Amino acid sequence: MKKQFEHLSKNWGIYPWIEPIYNFPSVVRGAYLYYCRPRKEFVIIASAMRSGSTLLKALLAQAPEIEQLSEKRFQLPQNFFTVYGRFASLSEQPIIVLKHPANFNDFHTYPILPQVSFKMIILVRNPVDTILSIQTMQEKRKDPKPLADILDYWKTVHRSLLRLEGPAYFRLRYEDLIGQPEQQTKELFQFIGSSQREGVRSYQSPSRSAWEWGKDDGGEVIQKMAVQRVQRDYSEHQQVLDLVLQDSELQELIQAFGLDVPGN
Repeated sequence: MKKQFEHLSKNWGIYPWIEPIYNFPSVVRGAYLYYCRPRKEFVIIASAMRSGSTLLKALLAQAPEIEQLSEKRFQLPQNFFTVYGRFASLSEQPIIVLKHPANFNDFHTYPILPQVSFKMIILVRNPVDTILSIQTMQEKRKDPKPLADILDYWKTVHRSLLRLEGPAYFRLRYEDLIGQPEQQTKELFQFIGSSQREGVRSYQSPSRSAWEWGKDDGGEVIQKMAVQRVQRDYSEHQQVLDLVLQDSELQELIQAFGLDVPGN
């Protein structure tokens, strides 16, 4: 009912007039949580789909201050206290990790950043493996996309991620996370302010949800409970390799992020 009212009021053009009244309870609740309860810290994982965000979230949740939450949308347009209240209420733990990769519905505006203080982990993966993994996911979800659309998706998302710089941003390559999980997670724990001093390579499944397509990674590899290096025969995917190597804009992004093209 609440969502229906908001949708109708926006269609009628009166939402800007009633928004302060409509959001007042959430503002009060957020102010209470901000001023009267232990302060929470927020960590956002920004990435394209199939870049390892579920794995990264699971590894970070091995820290004592972090609970492994299901995928949560962090692109909230509301004011500071409303957003803070929504984020802070997700877990009793002091550090809230939110991951929501760009999808095909919002990638042209991704990422819209919330109006609260946060730290962001920018997770990137080479385009070949990302594209092949997206194709596999889309096939399993019976929603295949043209290869040209997936290429455009990868480029658009990574152009936006490349613009994010500063001390609140940590750029991480998926290939480094897989190759050096203990070293990379140790640096990440320090970056987000965790008391966890040692890096990790194994993890547990979430206690309040399940890994599944549409919310998190629904594949078999994530079920292994430890970082896995998957071997792939790239000779079967020459079309994808050729398109990646021939796209000059994509090559510039690969170079900017320091990525390699596997199978090349």
